[in-house]
Amino acid sequence: MTSKKRFCSALLGGRVDRPPFTAGSNLTLELAETAGVKWPDCIIKAEEMAKFNIARVEAWGCDTIISNNDMPAEAWAFGGTLGGETETKFMTKTIDVGGGVTAEYPVAVSGDIIINLGSPSTNPSVFKSPCKDKNPKDVSVPDNLLEHDKHQELMKEIEIETEAYDDTVAVIRLISMPATLAGFIFGTERLCRVSKTDPDKFRDMLEMAADIDIEIALDSAAHGADAFYLCDPTATTDLFDPKDFGEYILPTYQRIAKKLSNWPTYVHICGTAGPLAPYIKHSGFDGWSFEYPGVPGGVPYVKSVLGDEMSTIGAVQTVATLMNGTPEDVKKESLWWLRQGIDVLMPACGTPAPATNANMRAMHEAVMEFMEETDNMSSTRWKVSEFMSGLHAGLKERGR
Repeated sequence: MTSKKRFCSALLGGRVDRPPFTAGSNLTLELAETAGVKWPDCIIKAEEMAKFNIARVEAWGCDTIISNNDMPAEAWAFGGTLGGETETKFMTKTIDVGGGVTAEYPVAVSGDIIINLGSPSTNPSVFKSPCKDKNPKDVSVPDNLLEHDKHQELMKEIEIETEAYDDTVAVIRLISMPATLAGFIFGTERLCRVSKTDPDKFRDMLEMAADIDIEIALDSAAHGADAFYLCDPTATTDLFDPKDFGEYILPTYQRIAKKLSNWPTYVHICGTAGPLAPYIKHSGFDGWSFEYPGVPGGVPYVKSVLGDEMSTIGAVQTVATLMNGTPEDVKKESLWWLRQGIDVLMPACGTPAPATNANMRAMHEAVMEFMEETDNMSSTRWKVSEFMSGLHAGLKERGR
């Protein structure tokens, strides 16, 4: 079974030879060295992004390639074209990091948005939101959104990745979902505030973000993306009431799921997401990636709520195990999740920059060990079944 078939089948609830292993798209320091890529090229240039993300398959044994490794990609293209620009300028900017302390950071500037590119050990983030003071009703998605150079680089990257393994490894496009994307565009603090003070404006912000997601996702599929990793860390109950999630955020999920119904999809929500399970069940997506203990009860609880509607994905602890643990710790926790019945093995929330190749490879080793373990169990069950059949036949013969 190819990695692509294994991953897509597991996500869609089908038969597999073993559970697939996937990992988030964050930059990790040792893997960048292994791949021979430099920062920030590996988050802004198609060839370098592809080289880095393909290395997850070669060095870690992943069954997938997650195409891009920066959450603000959609906001980047939107903010640029909203301001009348399809090109990005790279420069350094003095940024207040708190407590009166400033530091020089590399930034990407395009139109009405400024992206802080971060550092080799920190993720890109939005420094200046393009619509922080704008009414969502006064803003529309630019007609030339897909012409922006950030989006074009990602499309080139996807094409490189789809050609690399001759359609045997799934290429997954990461998409920032409506709550997170709306936060990038309008400001997360403002988004949280209007969720309580102006629900109609909250809905308008989310719906516009969903429009952007759909347009970018469909173009990604046209360039070869096999599936979609839909990340919405801002949708956590740490920020929004579960009822508000159900009333305002869930409808955007359902609309996106309908538009992407021809492709496997899975959604990830950070932090305390257990109360969202009854809503996630009706999202229309194929899988749910969750954190633990953010979802108390783990796989048994999630499966009891989701039933056969969605596959379970996760949830090896990002910091405690992948960053601070040993390969033995990673394998032990991975096997614990696999024995619980997780459908797709994955880090709980991204991959920390200091995570070693050995720690990440241990997740692949765990699924291989689990496959051998289950094969032995199947063989034992078959032998017992054969013995019982023979015994039954013998007793039947004696009774004649």
